[in-house]
Amino acid sequence: MAYHRFMLLMLVNVVQIILSFGLDFHCLYTVSPDSFSVVLESPAQFEMVFEFLYVSTLNFTFFGYGDVTPQTVPAKFITMTEIVLAFVTVIFLLSDFISLKESLTKDSGRISGDNPVQRSKTTS
Repeated sequence: MAYHRFMLLMLVNVVQIILSFGLDFHCLYTVSPDSFSVVLESPAQFEMVFEFLYVSTLNFTFFGYGDVTPQTVPAKFITMTEIVLAFVTVIFLLSDFISLKESLTKDSGRISGDNPVQRSKTTS
């Protein structure tokens, strides 16, 4: 059960980061339309938000096709911040996942009574 809880928490964390930066990009574009290289001719509000959630998702997953690029210093700074945060998140996710897997393996050995130390004492 701990594994499923951990994975759900990580999924929620990743979604929060993507949504947060997508809304940051949207707000920056609303204040300064020249911040990004995207051309949205009289877009609906939903289309603008979706475009920047798309950009945020690509940044987080390290794809970054280049169809929307930051043009101003604040836009570049926010983009770099998301990429660094994504990198750190992925590194911690992988290391925590490996640690969790090892601890679950050790715990399952104790629960099933398969303790190699006790087995070696009884056989000697």
